[in-house]
Formats: sequence, structure tokens, C-alpha cells
Amino acid sequence: SWISILETSFLITLVRPHYANLGKRLTKSAKLHFIDSGLVCYLLGIESARQLVTHPLRGAIFESWAVTELLKQRYHTAKSNNQFYFRENNGQEIDLILDHGATVEAIEIKSGKTYAPDFFKNITKYREQTPSCRNGTVVYGGDRSQKVQKNRLLSYRELGTF
Repeated sequence: SWISILETSFLITLVRPHYANLGKRLTKSAKLHFIDSGLVCYLLGIESARQLVTHPLRGAIFESWAVTELLKQRYHTAKSNNQFYFRENNGQEIDLILDHGATVEAIEIKSGKTYAPDFFKNITKYREQTPSCRNGTVVYGGDRSQKVQKNRLLSYRELGTF
């Protein structure tokens, strides 16, 4: 019931699992993201950007920030929440699935500032097994957005234009 109170108060959001293929063994519990990354940093005792850069939860904080920024964009355009995630028991995971009804969009979120080709590894596998997946995007901590094969590498700075 506490989780429900936090969600109703817009302190957290729960991203539920997406079931693209019901025959697979999937993780079925929701992922919790804090809506206010500043509050998370305060609760973790992070007082400066320098501390955040080396903090072991930096990736999780960045992921929560990106997820909630995309959710805020939906809400500001009077659209409902269409966010899910995908995780198989074998470890394959997509951080965020945007379900548009007939199509879905796969999004990975990486806090690293430098692009690495393996950023798209899980998206490529997911797109192969999910015909309705029209786009694959990696949101990362770097400054340069670009097209990578059939996917998009998106700088965190351009997340507002998503």
C-alpha cells in the first residue's frame, strides 16, 4: 500500500512488464523509478555532480531520469502512460518499451558518455523477435546524436525532442 501512495503522490512511477510473446519466460514484476532524480540524489547523500559521476547507482539514476522525462512528455500532451519494459529470464532486457498499439518502440538507456556498439545488442535481438518493433533507440549520456544502422543513438540533451 505504501508503493501505491508514492505512485499516487507522483513520487514514483511503476513501469510494468511488456508481454510481446506470451510463450517466453518473462520477468513479471514492475520496475520502480523515482520521478524526482534530485530527491533520489538527496536520499543517497549525493551532494554534487562530481559525486554522482562515480556513484555506483549513477546508471540507475540516469535511467529513472530518462524514463520519467519521457513520461512527462506524454502527460504534457494529454496522452496516457504507454511505458513498459521487457526482460526475459535469460537476462535479455530492454529498459523501456513504448507501446503505440500496433507498433512498439524499444529504448535502451545508458549513462555512459561514449558510444559503444554493444549498446544496441539487446535492441537488435528484440527487433528480430518482435515484428511490431518499428524503432530502436539508445538514450545515452553523450553529446552527439546519430543514426546507427536501423537504430538511433540519442543524446540525453535531445530527449525533449523525442
